[in-house]
Amino acid sequence: MWRGAIFRVPTTTLQRPTAEGGWALPDVAAKCRALLLVRMKTLAADKSSVTATLLHTWDLNNIVDNPPNVGRLPRKLAHLRHYALDMAYIAPTHAKEPRHKFRVRIYETIRKMHTHAERSDEMRIVRQVPQAN
Repeated sequence: MWRGAIFRVPTTTLQRPTAEGGWALPDVAAKCRALLLVRMKTLAADKSSVTATLLHTWDLNNIVDNPPNVGRLPRKLAHLRHYALDMAYIAPTHAKEPRHKFRVRIYETIRKMHTHAERSDEMRIVRQVPQAN
């Protein structure tokens, strides 16, 4: 169709479902971040791992406070900072929830947070009474 032409396409177009004209490609950054969170959650379940010890030391192995306080975490532990930032907005897993569903839920949450953060250029505050001081 394009005869081998190379052209730029916005990633939002590629991420759209195929029914809407996109290629249904995942958001790669959100996918990588979701896989990191799932892996850290898996390692936290193993009490003998270093990740479990770090999460326990910084009190991140349970439900993370919302909004997360990442200022207390050292900058060298960037993966813990990302974990605290992202897991604060993800509901904890249930005993009957399969791992696949939990991974999909993490990915969708991170993707929604990422897309809403990009659209912050428009002002959402509306003055209801413009003439009031």
